Amino acid sequence: MIIWILVETVMIQGFSWLQGILFTKGVLELVLILVLLGVVPWLPRRELDKM
Repeated sequence: MIIWILVETVMIQGFSWLQGILFTKGVLELVLILVLLGVVPWLPRRELDKM
């Protein structure tokens, strides 16, 4: 969905540098969440200490 919105704004020529920054931030947040959840096993993840 993030990529779809970016493509739409580029196609209607309404793209700004702020949208580029927010797009990058959103993708990085999504990747971080997937890593923390363990969905992407090939990315480094430290196990939580078990009590």
